[in-house]
Amino acid sequence: MKSFLRNFLIFLRFIPIYLWEMTRSNLRVAADVFRPRPHFAPGFLEIDLRGYNRLQRWGAVCLISNAPGSLSLDIKPGSDLLELHALYMHDPEATRREMTALVEKAFGKPILPHDS
Repeated sequence: MKSFLRNFLIFLRFIPIYLWEMTRSNLRVAADVFRPRPHFAPGFLEIDLRGYNRLQRWGAVCLISNAPGSLSLDIKPGSDLLELHALYMHDPEATRREMTALVEKAFGKPILPHDS
């Protein structure tokens, strides 16, 4: 029961963040498509999902795929790294921090083994 309640609270926290990111993403990409010179700077990067459970990882994949111009590609088998494509990656480290912050906003800081 405790696990169900925790997952339900995570879900309640996740929904408004997800809806906001979906709206923001659609508006930003649509606006950029109509510009004479789009501001695209596509690229690939990985973010670490160590310390998040399966439900949180699934939510992170969905959330990142709705962040403006980003798409989750794969969590490598046996790894905690989520590979993603970002349409607006002018600075890879800034994009990594932004995506990590988005996941932490929705699910909190990861629970690592030494944090228990």
